[in-house]
Amino acid sequence: MIIALNQKEEYIAKLILEIQLPAYQLEADLINFSGIPALRDTVQTIMDSDETFMGFEKAGELLGVVSYIQHSGYVEICRLIVKPSNFGLGVGQSMVRYVLDSVKPGERVIVSTGTKNYPAKNLYNKLGFKETEEKKVSPGFTITSFKKE
Repeated sequence: MIIALNQKEEYIAKLILEIQLPAYQLEADLINFSGIPALRDTVQTIMDSDETFMGFEKAGELLGVVSYIQHSGYVEICRLIVKPSNFGLGVGQSMVRYVLDSVKPGERVIVSTGTKNYPAKNLYNKLGFKETEEKKVSPGFTITSFKKE
């Protein structure tokens, strides 16, 4: 079930971080890049975030988190986090579908991921996102951006 998360509450921010750090560490290992900004997040930076956070909960356990920002005319997915023990079970797909189902008619959704993060790229392609650009952000590391109209 998808639930709203109030990251301004310290307890909730801690829960988010407990999933986020190991998930992004696995991504860092996969793409061979340790500079992912989400790895530097703290409870306080999550609490200070203006993103909207939603969680995927099953049997009272938080298994995943998606956060996004509503801009004028589009929604930006900022983070998609799945508890590593639940990779490949549809948690990420359910959360992205939730965001897609929530946008207003005519709005597009954008998201970016490491170019070498093939599981994430496959998910976005499967859900109808189109690759829009690759951008080099540091030596040996590029980000691929996607959008869905």
